[in-house]
Amino acid sequence: MKILIIGGTGTIGTSVASLLKKDNHEVITVGRSSGDIHADIMNKESLEKMFTEVGEIDGIISTCGGSGIRPFHLQNDDDINLAINSKLKGQIDVIRLGVHKVKENGFILVTTGTASHTFIPGASLITMSNTGLEGYVRAINIEQYRGVRINAVSPAFVKETAELMGMEIPNSIPAADTASVYKMVMESNESGIVADVPKYLNL
Repeated sequence: MKILIIGGTGTIGTSVASLLKKDNHEVITVGRSSGDIHADIMNKESLEKMFTEVGEIDGIISTCGGSGIRPFHLQNDDDINLAINSKLKGQIDVIRLGVHKVKENGFILVTTGTASHTFIPGASLITMSNTGLEGYVRAINIEQYRGVRINAVSPAFVKETAELMGMEIPNSIPAADTASVYKMVMESNESGIVADVPKYLNL
């Protein structure tokens, strides 16, 4: 299959790309300044240009979207705009635009995170964007279009990211194991699910 991975040069995206290439899929990686194609998830015109350049594809995986950590009483407009325009609206735009670019019965897979149900001090904006995206994915499932399966993966904290930050986080999960859940969901016939990585790995 021809698969577009937005955020394909990040920690999770690199592992997903590597795993899919082992199965001989044609993988196209997208990043803001690296990868096979450059695009900015917060810029709709940039995404439209990316999809035009790529042409018809079998599936899309988004492993990107950012949001900062800051106590709610100190959050400023830039913090809020980043969470909304990157993690939430950026990935919604991937779905809205991408559903017209994938083949019939293809797939779109976006990324949320455990902050949607595990509350962390200073992470309220991450929780907001994750829960909003998960709700969107579940809600649009009743409006099936062209047989495209639209799902989300909710990763736990990635071990390699924790190590880069000099942090020891209990129950963090290696990127390669996290990538295996993306592959499981990609290969399933389900739509409208949010795959919690620890549960899928029986951790």
